Formats: sequence, C-alpha cells, structure tokens
Amino acid sequence: PHNINEIGAALVHLIDHPRATVADLLEHLPGPDFPTGGEIISPVSDLAAIYETGNGTLRVRAVWHQEDDTVVVTELPFQTSGAKVVEQVSAQLRNKKLPMVETIRDESDHEAPVRLVVELKSRRVDAEARMLHLFATTALERTVRVNLNVISLAGSPRVFDLRGLLREWL
Repeated sequence: PHNINEIGAALVHLIDHPRATVADLLEHLPGPDFPTGGEIISPVSDLAAIYETGNGTLRVRAVWHQEDDTVVVTELPFQTSGAKVVEQVSAQLRNKKLPMVETIRDESDHEAPVRLVVELKSRRVDAEARMLHLFATTALERTVRVNLNVISLAGSPRVFDLRGLLREWL
C-alpha cells in the first residue's frame, strides 16, 4: 500500500519525464504507507533495490514511546494484531522470560486504534533494552515480503520494477 498523493506525483513525473529512472521516481514515492503505521527500519538502499528489481523484503517495527514507568505502543507492523502481541508478551511473562516487566494491556479504542501499554517494574528499567527484546521475540517487528508480480496488459504474470509498473498502469 502506498500514499495515493505520492503515487500521483510519481505518475505525473513519469508523464512529464518519460525517461525517468526508478531513483527519480523515488523522490516522489519514498516507500510504502502501511495502514496500521509502523516504522520501516530497512535501509533506504534495500527499499531502492526492491523498487529496482520488483522483489525483496522490508523490516517493519512498531512505534512506541515511554510514559513514566510504562511503554506505549501506538503503531503496529502491517498485518499484526494487538491481541497477538498481548498474547505473546503474556506468555513470556508467565514463563518468567521478561524480568522488569510487570504486565501488558490493550487500551485500544476508537480514539486510539492502537494503544498497547507495557508496564515496567520501575522507572529505572531500561525501556529501550526491553523493547529490543520484545522486537526480537514478538510480532512487534516483522519482515514483509514484497513481490511486484502482476498480470500485465498482455495478460501474463510479470515481475515489474517501479518504473515499469507505473508505465504499465499509465
């Protein structure tokens, strides 16, 4: 999924500059815009390679901040449910794999579609270290496979680079 305004800008650029390269188009279309948010932590060079080849993987991580002695997750990686994360963290708490974490709860509602609260045992707990552990052991960080394989106008499947895909659509 991408931002429609960025797609439009890339298409207009391609119309105005028919020989534009993928690098030129990336100035208008910096990357995916996932509906649940999340932060793309893959290097920009990996993203450029995906758009050049039509294949690759992206690493997407939850967005969080610290409030006193709690960690609040406000965005999740694409296709990750808050219930699944709560279940994974709760399992680690039951198995005593998360010292320094008291509990986790889901405070999501219509005003805050994603709000997972991880209560730390004290303010002195290194929240960054706890989150790195959670990124490694739960769905708070995941890899998203990208494959720009679509049915071309000729009626057969083909893997497109970004430029070819936009040209095909035009």
